Amino acid sequence: MDTSKPHPVLYALAFIGFSGVCTIAAFCARVGAAQEQLTQVVGTQAKEGETLATLVKYEAVDQYKIDTLEKQVDKMEAK
Repeated sequence: MDTSKPHPVLYALAFIGFSGVCTIAAFCARVGAAQEQLTQVVGTQAKEGETLATLVKYEAVDQYKIDTLEKQVDKMEAK
């Protein structure tokens, strides 16, 4: 292997120049930030989903208790 030749990546970097490298770096940073925000949104939605599931469960329990109390009141009124 001939080590006297520069790596092809160096040719690409020389071609696009310093401003191009900075533009690519800024783009990568923005993509990384967007991925982080997406991760946070998904995490928040998961927590909201868990909260909603808990509320639905409590609503079902409350409705069951209300139905049970209504039956007891009907029995008492019937006596």
